[in-house]
Amino acid sequence: MEIDTGASVSVISQETCRHVFGSVNSLEKSPCSLRTYTREKIDVLGKRNVTVMYNSQRVDLPITVVKGTGPNKSVRICGNYKVTFNQVSKLDNYPIPKTDDLYATLRGGQALSKLDLSQAYQQILLDEESRKYVTINTHKGLYQYNRLPFGVSSAPGIFQRTIENLLQGIPRVVVRVDDILVTGSSKSEHLDNLETVLSKLQESGMRLNKDKCVFLAPEVVYLGHRIDKLNMEYILLKAKSKRSQRHQNL
Repeated sequence: MEIDTGASVSVISQETCRHVFGSVNSLEKSPCSLRTYTREKIDVLGKRNVTVMYNSQRVDLPITVVKGTGPNKSVRICGNYKVTFNQVSKLDNYPIPKTDDLYATLRGGQALSKLDLSQAYQQILLDEESRKYVTINTHKGLYQYNRLPFGVSSAPGIFQRTIENLLQGIPRVVVRVDDILVTGSSKSEHLDNLETVLSKLQESGMRLNKDKCVFLAPEVVYLGHRIDKLNMEYILLKAKSKRSQRHQNL
């Protein structure tokens, strides 16, 4: 099933880029030890219609290959957009919620379900004009992204807004970019909220990484914290204490 959120996003205008990308950047080669993983990753992205071969050399950016720490040795390909593209692109300043604000919404929940959105930003289609400016230069040639790639400075804000708008109005649900947490004051409410979230995601064509999803658990690891009903109360009290100390020092 094709991933389609129903809308394309723009990250840069042609007018802005007209005088910026005048020269072709040289290929920044990834280490030989990572090239096999990089080739496999590009092939997978092509099959998912995230990237396509690109023949023009008007704009092409070197890549940064981030090697994962997990047992499957996965890699993430990021365009090195900080050297050109991010300097002139439209920055989306949509706020990313603070941890204590998220936990305040979850307070009183009796169990937790954590949903991980697979490949995050790459579930968002780019408009036609933006695609040529996120072309990456690899040892296999030039590839153009059809979807929002990692490394674009506005990607977190764009994705946060998209998912919040999709799930707005559902109680006891919080979103931090590609991580969704669901709870309820009872098991019945929890299941109702979870079913609504899953239905919304399915309707929009969003995909989850089932290996990273957890359902109806007494505790989960979320944003670097191992949290449960009691631990959330502790984190909120700690955050409140820090705010109080800051006010006293003013």
